Amino acid sequence: MGDTSVVTETRRCPSCGGLNPASADWCGQCLRRFTPPPPPPPAFGGAEPKIRATDPSASVAVTKEGITWRCRMCEHDNELAASVCDVCGSPFAATMRGAEPEPEPRDANLAALLSLFFPGAGHGYLGRWPDAIARAVLSVFVVAVALVGALADGVPGSLLLAAVFGLAAFALWAGGAHDAYRSARNEDDLVLLRGRRYMYVTFGLMGVLMTGLVIALVSAA
Repeated sequence: MGDTSVVTETRRCPSCGGLNPASADWCGQCLRRFTPPPPPPPAFGGAEPKIRATDPSASVAVTKEGITWRCRMCEHDNELAASVCDVCGSPFAATMRGAEPEPEPRDANLAALLSLFFPGAGHGYLGRWPDAIARAVLSVFVVAVALVGALADGVPGSLLLAAVFGLAAFALWAGGAHDAYRSARNEDDLVLLRGRRYMYVTFGLMGVLMTGLVIALVSAA
């Protein structure tokens, strides 16, 4: 007689990793209820959904060679003990998570308006908190220097320093609104202040401030 071994489909619990029959409604170890499968696509040419959830249980199978998992990226079958795919290096956890939903789109005009209200607020609205905090700190620093220079009566070069930093504050406000608008539209190549440019601007302003302080000290002496 031929080989009568049967491949048994199983599903792995995303919480505890336990193996369960493919028809199970909840995990037999931790009692977590499995998410129902996504609905089938429309039968008569209707629009397909933009994002489809991937059922991780379909990636694990028990064969006569042992338990394997199929990589979601390259569809290569790997041994269960393998933590990454033997072909593409994709981690086992990525296959179990399945397809991740796209982030919710944000209003570009609202992001720009928030940045005009305060630099960095628009980037915080977009969820880009490191960029938001950096822009807010730099803008507060520039405005503080401009105010100190404007209020420092009798200090040589203070008005010039206030004018320079006042223009820099205006540029940061307008540039922040522009960058928040472009970031909301996923047009990162059109963002003005990013990467090394941000570092150059920061060091340039610090250099102007130090130069102004040196001129004031020399004039006072």
